[in-house]
Amino acid sequence: MAAFVEPHFDAWTQGSGNMTVVDKVPPEMLHMVHPHWNQFPPMNPLWHSILGFAIFMLGMISMTGNGCVMYIFTNTNPLATIWGSLFAKANAVYNPIVYGISHPKYRAALYQKFPSLSCQDAPADDGQSVASGATQASDEKA
Repeated sequence: MAAFVEPHFDAWTQGSGNMTVVDKVPPEMLHMVHPHWNQFPPMNPLWHSILGFAIFMLGMISMTGNGCVMYIFTNTNPLATIWGSLFAKANAVYNPIVYGISHPKYRAALYQKFPSLSCQDAPADDGQSVASGATQASDEKA
């Protein structure tokens, strides 16, 4: 479990223990740093290498996937001619639906036509509804 603990810069400074993140800020930018950051120790420089490697690997994976798709679409003639128009037509169909449903007035009109869809949020409190704390029974007989 110790492998998952965040490494701190203390291991690299042999326990100076008095350093903070703010100590690494250039003096001309020090006025922009909030005092809250004085309580945190500096990060281990290894984290920058780990993050760079992870970003590089994710970039390579995404470029490989995109390259495979481009290779398939450019080397198969029937797919190259139909897929572009299919995607354009699909966007033309679902974009108005998505943008329309996200508009509050459209949702209110849709709720009036089809209340079972429940596409409208709960009605806002208008502040005019009054509830009484006690119910009174009348003795009148009709």
